[in-house]
Amino acid sequence: MKNGNILIVFILLVALSIIVTSFLFFIGGGLRGTTGTLNYVKALYIAEAGLNKAIWYFLTSPSQGGQGTTWKPSGFSESYGGGQYTFSIQNTADPLVLHIVSTGEIGNVQRGIEIYIVASSLPAVFDYALFNNGDLSLKGDTSLYGNVYSNGDIYIENPASVLDGEVTVPEGSSIGGDGTYTVGETPEDPPEMPAFDTSPYDNEIAFADSGDPLVLQGDQIFDNYDLGGNTIYVNGSVTVNGNLTGGGKIVSTGTVLIDDASVASDTTFISGGVLDITGATDIGEESLCYSSTLLKISGNPRVASTFLAPEMSLGGTTTIYGIIFSWGAGVDVVGTVDIFGSLCNPGSQVYTGTIALHYEPQYFPQELPAGMQAGDYDFQSGSWREL
Repeated sequence: MKNGNILIVFILLVALSIIVTSFLFFIGGGLRGTTGTLNYVKALYIAEAGLNKAIWYFLTSPSQGGQGTTWKPSGFSESYGGGQYTFSIQNTADPLVLHIVSTGEIGNVQRGIEIYIVASSLPAVFDYALFNNGDLSLKGDTSLYGNVYSNGDIYIENPASVLDGEVTVPEGSSIGGDGTYTVGETPEDPPEMPAFDTSPYDNEIAFADSGDPLVLQGDQIFDNYDLGGNTIYVNGSVTVNGNLTGGGKIVSTGTVLIDDASVASDTTFISGGVLDITGATDIGEESLCYSSTLLKISGNPRVASTFLAPEMSLGGTTTIYGIIFSWGAGVDVVGTVDIFGSLCNPGSQVYTGTIALHYEPQYFPQELPAGMQAGDYDFQSGSWREL
């Protein structure tokens, strides 16, 4: 072969090699680009999976394999779809709103999303006229109208009765007595005593205990007073007489005595001591009564409220409309008491005397009380976004 032809062949081979190499590089780059694009899409779907799993863990009780609504992880990770997600569930300034952030990761690609969820219902214990977190005995002239659940044994002694509903207990517990009642089946997902976070109220009481100029110092009497929708902080005890109008909030570091008072709807009382409601007091709808120690009712009041306290004593000739929730020593009923709503007691209890408890959801609060574990959550509209 002549030298000139060898040179031509060499040039052609080099050119062909360049073309083949370029083609292979192009194909490889395309494949790498395709892989990167797929991972970019996958990372978002993994993040969505993490978001859904976070919600499932949060809303599912530990007995059903979840973690429950007291679980607030700051960086929980699980493998998924060839990568992993990491999520957090955090409180916000609004005690009824939670912030969930989920990050999906695959290869060297990460994508994050967030959403806000809002407490939308009371916990399952308020599906019952009475939820009792322990053994329960009903005696005397006690009549319950609606379903009853007790996390222990139930004994109903004549003439006590449970009407217009069923009595249920968990597996292994018993129901007995010669009173009137109907035994129901154990629910597939038994209700559990809900958690209660007192910090929203503790923070209010702590502010009332400060030297802030907005705080009234010393004991105060509100007699025929117009709250006008405002919040009043008192570093001392409070007495309420006459007409308390306008709605609003009173926060006291000490005792709160509401005696022969007429209280407007949408009024909140937060007491760092005993909250005592007595006389012919009348408290309007959508009100809230909180005590960090003891809530007492006596006399012949009519009260439409949400009652929150670690310990309660309900006496006198009293009519109550709303929910009653105790998380400490429990709720004692020691008088002639009519309750229209629902009662949640945290431990074993014996009820006797003249008690009528009617399950009436129409008297439940329109919004979940601050600090109370929610029964369900809704997505906050428009809150989903990619980070």
